[in-house]
Amino acid sequence: MITPKIPDNEEARLKALYSYSILDTITDPDFDNIVTIASEICGTSISSISLIDKDRQWFKAKKGMDKSETSRNNAFCAHAINDPDHILEVENAAEDPRFHDNPNVVNDPHIAFYAGVPLVDHDGFALGTLCVIDQKPKRLTTTQRETLKALSHQVINLMEMRRKSEQMEQLTFELHRKIQHLEKFALILAHDIRSPLTAISGLTNHLSTGFNYELSAEMKEILGVVSKSSKNVVNLVDGILEYSRNSNRQLADEEFEVKEFFVELRLLFPSLAKESLSIQSDLERIWANPIGLKQILLNLITNAIKYNDKETISITVNATSDDKCYHFSVSDNGMGIPEQHLTKIFDIFTKVHKEDRFGNVGSGIGLATVKNLVTAMKGEIGVKSEVGVGTTFEFSLPKK
Repeated sequence: MITPKIPDNEEARLKALYSYSILDTITDPDFDNIVTIASEICGTSISSISLIDKDRQWFKAKKGMDKSETSRNNAFCAHAINDPDHILEVENAAEDPRFHDNPNVVNDPHIAFYAGVPLVDHDGFALGTLCVIDQKPKRLTTTQRETLKALSHQVINLMEMRRKSEQMEQLTFELHRKIQHLEKFALILAHDIRSPLTAISGLTNHLSTGFNYELSAEMKEILGVVSKSSKNVVNLVDGILEYSRNSNRQLADEEFEVKEFFVELRLLFPSLAKESLSIQSDLERIWANPIGLKQILLNLITNAIKYNDKETISITVNATSDDKCYHFSVSDNGMGIPEQHLTKIFDIFTKVHKEDRFGNVGSGIGLATVKNLVTAMKGEIGVKSEVGVGTTFEFSLPKK
């Protein structure tokens, strides 16, 4: 018996094999099917997908044998990987000087015929073989050889697919872990930022109104700038937190009464006259996430109020449906959005107007949060606007 040679690239070959994390894994129907097909096509009683480890031959799939591994020194497949470009075909092992006294020839499983196609990965490393074995001498036809080669490619494709799937699962796990850490960090950071800023805002208000003597106009202006700036930063922090909370949110649907839903929504805007906020809908019930929907409409209506330069505000909310979707719109008579901004209005930190009607600076997060919520609910949103006339946001949510 001739002991199989160790490949010149053995260290790199083993590293490539281990990168698939396939050794000692449980049986897999996809691999089992391949060895069954190989035996049927080649007319053999035994077949296997054999992977050559440092000291052993391990079978990922096998037909016609009980062992899960054998010694590498006795493995026919350990010879086959030394010539990655060709099939190793042994027509009669008893007459081959390399194998005539091999334990696997002399004893069970009494190999007489062997044909192994090297399993070569995309980097050119022979990881093992797809082999067929019989207990009587034989010879493969050209068609059988070509089919065996094709099946070997499928084995490698399966291994690549499994590896990429595992890598994706690991990346997903790491991403979720990092997101959780970032959310915790954001909460701590937000608290640490908000507390001193709130104190600064309160102190400036106290300085402006809580003393008996008159402050100079210059001092009042300075205190006003400090107070306004601190409020803007607090609003920015709150907006970032809201955006973060809704970026990966899973929203569960439920059925709810539309009339009651809009009554509750209307109560969130007590300062608006009834004629300033019109809500129109013939729908009776909706199957969606009420919290997500309310947050979307709340943000859009709030935006319509803040960015309205008319003496009398007019906002119309409309809800309809068709066979596939619920359709919602929020229209206003506000400042409008220039056409060049319409394609990026939902991008985070995008700001169209320097200040709202109350003199405050926007964060550029509200509409990004709306887009996240609509996307989380598997819907779509768009916008139409005319500067000086008004804006209409339209979004649809799929029916279940």
